[in-house]
Amino acid sequence: MTLRALLLDVDGTLVDTNEAHVLAWLEAFKASSYRVGHDRIAKEIGKGGDLLVPDVLGRDVDAKEGDTLRKAHAGFYKKRIERDGASLFPGVDALLDAIRAAGLATAIATSSSKDDLALLERAIGRTFASMVDKIATGDDAEVSKPAPHVVEAACKKLGVDPLACALVGDSLFDAGAARRAGAASIGVLQGFANREQLIDVGARFIVGDLGHLCAELPRALAACSQGEIRFDRAPIDAMMGHAIEAAHAGVAEGEAPIGAALFDGSGALLASGHNRARATRNLTEHAEMDAFRRVAAAAKDIGKGTVLVSTLEPCVMCLGAAMVASIDVVIYGLAAPADGGTERIHAPRGPESILPRIRGRVRAAETRQLFVDWLAQGPAPEQRPYAEQLLAETTPEGEPREKTEIKIES
Repeated sequence: MTLRALLLDVDGTLVDTNEAHVLAWLEAFKASSYRVGHDRIAKEIGKGGDLLVPDVLGRDVDAKEGDTLRKAHAGFYKKRIERDGASLFPGVDALLDAIRAAGLATAIATSSSKDDLALLERAIGRTFASMVDKIATGDDAEVSKPAPHVVEAACKKLGVDPLACALVGDSLFDAGAARRAGAASIGVLQGFANREQLIDVGARFIVGDLGHLCAELPRALAACSQGEIRFDRAPIDAMMGHAIEAAHAGVAEGEAPIGAALFDGSGALLASGHNRARATRNLTEHAEMDAFRRVAAAAKDIGKGTVLVSTLEPCVMCLGAAMVASIDVVIYGLAAPADGGTERIHAPRGPESILPRIRGRVRAAETRQLFVDWLAQGPAPEQRPYAEQLLAETTPEGEPREKTEIKIES
């Protein structure tokens, strides 16, 4: 087990406030003459108002009245908490004690604002700073959950890579944010999401409440991290280095500059591979599939904690293979906005398969440069369109030029 920190959501996870948020949104919408049902709002609780308003009422309404609606929600929510109070869920302190006993750091990772946390602190008579090591709020994030920003902010404050963290949360948007950041997620059934929905989004472990999590903490941690690799920048970069070497080997054989490598749970290299589609006339011969084939040819096992590294965001086929093989972690370099698989897959339901933790944008500028250099060398005409499209859709730093819409069906 290589986890070094647990991140904790607040609303619906530590503090029983989900219904208060629903009612405050209903009042805010009603004040602007929008009639929205309770269930429709409940489905969106867990994301910030920046996403909730356009997802419920549409982007046109958000552009015209979004700020007014968010301000109204904040006011109604404040009045409700000041009038009715708020309480921590049973088991919070016991869980925090168990986490500390396990040697893990802790951080809040919430889409709520600092003002909202201060409001809750007055209601519960305690400060969150006295409960955890670090705090990341919606004020630290460009976009709220299920975007990864608040999770990434919490990891940065702890000085820990997302692959060494798991997020405890009650909503689909908690699990979605963790998934996009590369962290694992643990679902608690205290909110509006059910077990099946949390499984679909990728939660590695699900419990009824915080008391159950405290009792099952060792099993939850083991489910979230199956290998022995200490995921810090140096080993992650070194693993990507093997994939980059494989990409260069592919270029030398007339293939596209995409490489992949497989590592066992201790970090030892099992095999590397590169695209072989041109040589074999088999379009499924992607770098990842070549690496899988080479592991099998060497009669090596893909055991618990195996890591797949690719210079380019894997496609649906390659991520599907990773799920079938129960790969624990997938690390990739350059994003593939047009046809990457990370936003197009659902978690498997089979007992022998898992959804890998997916960590992107590792040495992204360098892996993008592979395509720049390759095009300058003059590849075959049929090889150019994909590379040209990929470069047009990403910046020199390896970031997508157009941000992918964050959407989780609930």
